[in-house]
Amino acid sequence: MNRWRFAVVPIAALVVLAAGGAARLAGSDTTAGRLWLVGLLITGAPLVWQTVRSARHGHFATDIVASFSIIGAAALNQPIAGLVIVVMQSGGALLERLAEGRASAAVRELEAAAPRIAHRVVGDAVTDVAVAAVAVGDLLVIRPGELVPCDGVVVEGFSDLNTAALTGERLPVDGRPGTALMSGTLN
Repeated sequence: MNRWRFAVVPIAALVVLAAGGAARLAGSDTTAGRLWLVGLLITGAPLVWQTVRSARHGHFATDIVASFSIIGAAALNQPIAGLVIVVMQSGGALLERLAEGRASAAVRELEAAAPRIAHRVVGDAVTDVAVAAVAVGDLLVIRPGELVPCDGVVVEGFSDLNTAALTGERLPVDGRPGTALMSGTLN
């Protein structure tokens, strides 16, 4: 499903709030009140219904409090308060969906960039092997510009290591004997 469908409710609630505000500024308090109340009923109903469906399946969350607040605002003829709750609740759900999408994309990028081959040292020879074939105790060569194919420890040599893709830290880390390496670190 389209993730932007989650934007419909908060945008609709904001439009209703603005339209009611414009009507009130134009001197029509009755029209403003009706716009806000009808807008609350239209935008709040999907949130309340979703909360009821979730509760019927045993999923209880803060959505219940928001739903009671929306129902209470409609019952007490306080549509502005109810619309603000709709914006907060549905806007939060939208932001959560967007964050999930970005996190999933970041994980897919890491997986796509993951090395498939490791350079194993056996005696004086370096042979390319599948990363899945690397065993504990294998000695690997990580060339400049390559990603570390598996967790390990630097045994020999010095280098600057970029862990930004894993940790978000932009400053390079000194790679020297004894330095622990995480798979996906850039040499």
